[in-house]
Amino acid sequence: MLPFTRETPARTWLGFVNEADDQPASTLMTRVLPVLSLAGVGLLVLSGGKQPHEDTPPPSSAAAARMSLAAAADAPKSPDAAQDEAPQVEAPEAPVRPAPVAPEQPDASILTPPPAPAVAAKPKRAPKPPKPLSAAAARRAARAASGLRSALADGRVKASRESFATLSGGGEEAGWNDAKAACSSLQIDGVGGWRLPSRGEAREIQRGKAAPSEAFWTRQRGPHGDTIYVHDPRTRRSAPWLDQEIARVVCVQPKPR
Repeated sequence: MLPFTRETPARTWLGFVNEADDQPASTLMTRVLPVLSLAGVGLLVLSGGKQPHEDTPPPSSAAAARMSLAAAADAPKSPDAAQDEAPQVEAPEAPVRPAPVAPEQPDASILTPPPAPAVAAKPKRAPKPPKPLSAAAARRAARAASGLRSALADGRVKASRESFATLSGGGEEAGWNDAKAACSSLQIDGVGGWRLPSRGEAREIQRGKAAPSEAFWTRQRGPHGDTIYVHDPRTRRSAPWLDQEIARVVCVQPKPR
């Protein structure tokens, strides 16, 4: 079998034909090509399948450095190296807050009120001296004082600074007219001259603890014709009552001055 070529319009065919075929074969295809094919196979076997290449000169130091950097960049990196080479992002600094400024304390001398001026204690008012008695009243008071010594001793009569006082008739209660009559007729150890107290005398015998604790009649009339002032020791005041009402009866006469 020998290789052959067949040319047709726009195509060239390559093949093998038997020598027995009647088609003619060219000398190139029948002689040269087989020899070249055998020579190429022999060279390939002798070279060990290695293709010859041109020897390249060794790279310079700068080129070698660039090649090593490129190889290091292309080499896969370990997670630790990647973490080391990662760009360090600085954490933003926390804003510095200014320290709180304590409010200025006002001057204590402004807020503190000035001390109140010391108020001097009012001196106790000295009691007014008793009103002087007339000559006739002074003589009667002297006789009453000598005759009431035993009554003062046994408590039937009480004495304040200015007056003698007694509860007429055992301290009964009565209307104003009956109280006035009881004091006019009162005799204690032969001493008479008793009467109902004025409003001032009522206060005076109360201060001297010579008055009862209940309201008692005075001899002073009220704002109306049928009213009389009654002194109440609980309020230390006098109030007008109708003369037909009932109150305690207290009889007084002056002490010697």
